[in-house]
Amino acid sequence: MESYYWNKFYADYLWTKQSFHLALKHYQEAESYFHQAYISQEEQHDLIFCIATIASALKNNPLSYTYTKKALRYYQEKYDLYKCAECHNLLGIIYQRANLFEQAEDSYQNALMIANQLNIKRLISLCYQNIGKLHTIKRESEQAIHYYKLSYKLRKEGPTYLEVIPISSLMKEYYQVGKCDEAKHWLTKGLSRIKDTETIQSIYIVEFKVYQKILNQCRDDEWAHYIKQEVLPFFEKQRLYEPLKQYLKILGDYYYDNRKYKLASEYFSRSSDIPIN
Repeated sequence: MESYYWNKFYADYLWTKQSFHLALKHYQEAESYFHQAYISQEEQHDLIFCIATIASALKNNPLSYTYTKKALRYYQEKYDLYKCAECHNLLGIIYQRANLFEQAEDSYQNALMIANQLNIKRLISLCYQNIGKLHTIKRESEQAIHYYKLSYKLRKEGPTYLEVIPISSLMKEYYQVGKCDEAKHWLTKGLSRIKDTETIQSIYIVEFKVYQKILNQCRDDEWAHYIKQEVLPFFEKQRLYEPLKQYLKILGDYYYDNRKYKLASEYFSRSSDIPIN
C-alpha cells in the first residue's frame, strides 16, 4: 500500500512539473498494486481517472478513452455528477482529436449541463474553454471567441494559472483572424498576469513571449534564436507535440517572409512530420 501511494503521489508531483511521460509511468506502476494491497474501489477509480487525464495530455487517445470509459461507468453508478462531468470533458477532447466533432460537442454539452446543475463556476468555465477550442479547430472564430470570453469571465477572479488559459486562447484567436489590436489587448492582460508569478505554467510564459514579438512586429534573428534554443527544446522535452508543430510553423513563416527559403522549407517539413492526434 505504501508503494501504491508513493507512486501515485510522486506522479502527482511530476504532473505539476509537466513531466507527463514520467507521471504516466508512475501512475501505471501504482495501478499494478491494485491486487497486491487493499485499495478501495473509490481510490482505484480516482487513479484510473488520473491515468485517463495524463494520457489525454500526452495525446494518447486509445489509452485515455479506455480509462475514461472505465471511470465514467463507475461514477455514473455512484451518481458522482462532478466526476461524470470531468469524464465527459475528457471524452469530448478525445472525440475532438479524432475529428468526431458531433460526438465531441455532445460530450461537452453533457459536461456543461451537469456543471450548470451543480453550479460550479470552475467546471462551467472548463466546459466553455473546451467548446471554444472545438470551434477554433472547426475555424469558427466568432463562436470560439464567444466561449473563450465566457470562460475568462468566470476565471478572472480565480487563480492566475487558470485565468491565463482563456487569455492565451483569445490572443491567438484574434491574431488568426487578423484583429491584431484585440490580440494585443489580450497579450497585455496575459503579460500582466504572469509578471510576478513564478508558479505559472511555463507553456503560457512561452506563448506570451513569442506573441509579444509577433504582435509588435519585432520578429528578428534574436527572436528566432529564442524559439530555436528555448521554445522548441521545451516542447520536445515535454513531448508536447501540438504546440511544437505550431511553433515550427511559426519559425518557417519567419524564414519564408525573410526569403530564407531553405530554412523555411526545413521547418515547414519538420512541422508537417508531427502528427497532431
